[in-house]
Amino acid sequence: MEAGAVRIHQRFQGMLLSVIESADWANYRISSDPIEAGRPAWPDPGKYCDLVLARRSGHVEVALEIKTRHGGVTENPTDIMHNVLDQMGTALLDLQRAAYQADALWCVAVGIYRVNFQAMAISHAAEWSDIVLVWGRDIGRDSPMGSMRWPSLDSLDASMCSYTEPRKFFEVCSLPRKPAPSVEIKPTKPRSTIDDLVELSSWVELLPSMQAAIKLLAEWPAGACLPLRTLARKYTSDEVSEYAIQHQVVNLIDAGVVKGYRKGKKSHALQLNLERLRDYLGEA
Repeated sequence: MEAGAVRIHQRFQGMLLSVIESADWANYRISSDPIEAGRPAWPDPGKYCDLVLARRSGHVEVALEIKTRHGGVTENPTDIMHNVLDQMGTALLDLQRAAYQADALWCVAVGIYRVNFQAMAISHAAEWSDIVLVWGRDIGRDSPMGSMRWPSLDSLDASMCSYTEPRKFFEVCSLPRKPAPSVEIKPTKPRSTIDDLVELSSWVELLPSMQAAIKLLAEWPAGACLPLRTLARKYTSDEVSEYAIQHQVVNLIDAGVVKGYRKGKKSHALQLNLERLRDYLGEA
């Protein structure tokens, strides 16, 4: 089974790579700085990123993770794609962080097949029923993403082949990041360090769910061991769900901003690491 799964993955990766490297952006007669695919030089290569699409001059444009899944006859490709992102867990965050640090797009490509597993593993002629790509520029499961589905590799090739710039093809998330506005905070009364950081988070370019998560953590009762889910309900709004707040808190825990999290427990005594939060907001 494992050998068959690797064969299916590697075959899809090779076929997808042939589409990518035959596009105009990889044609050295058309592009002045063509795209080349290669293995990432980041830590744990292959664990969360199969390939990087980089300029010949060296700059990485896309960090690409490749997945394959079997889908039922009536199963929606978009639902399969979302399940893949959920199953990736922290590997998705690792991919997003690596891409963010390289000023690149992250992308997950999912090859979906409807025939049975044995036939797909044995026959090179077995067809892929759907190709789904999802991509973005930022970190977090709820960050802005673009996605697109193609019914075959042929249709993906027809859609991709004429692009000379990857950022044009992935245009949904290719807008440049705007610098945070310069704001001078003039408190009228004595304030705590946490108050300043919470206000700072309100104008740094963060998602509303992240702002709510920081406010929740800043107001967490000192030393109190409480369930995160229960406390998150107090900070929901029309645009921020309880789940989104919990997810952002987990992101802050992974980033080392929050102490006191006990894996596998329902209640925690969470505490902000103020210096790490300041660094985190500066990076944002």
